[in-house]
Amino acid sequence: MGKIVVHLADSDRFSRSGIQSVLCLSSHVTVGELFDSVEETIQGIDTNAPDVLLVCDTLRTQDLLGDLSRIHRSQPSTPIVFLASSLQAQQIAQVYNSGCSGYISKSSILDSDFASALNLVAAGFTLFARAQD
Repeated sequence: MGKIVVHLADSDRFSRSGIQSVLCLSSHVTVGELFDSVEETIQGIDTNAPDVLLVCDTLRTQDLLGDLSRIHRSQPSTPIVFLASSLQAQQIAQVYNSGCSGYISKSSILDSDFASALNLVAAGFTLFARAQD
């Protein structure tokens, strides 16, 4: 598999910059568009679908799980990976049920493994971390 394009949806500019920096270290990932809101995300992936959409838990939303479902319904062929601050069993199940293809915890993934995890999802695998609660 060649380079994959990852779009990033995250309302926290500092977080977005850090994630982008880590992904840019990989020769297998290109960071595409950056989105600050759910509406921007839906419009952006409708116009230019990525290989993977990375949605962070810092994306501003009134209904995170409902909005993840909306994003998935708008572009069902685009795999969505949810990037969470921590591993929570209930949230993992809810994210899975919303149509996401992956759930990664910022506190449990190594920088060196992050791009590889996204490559797996782009290749059609699902990736859900094991909860610690």
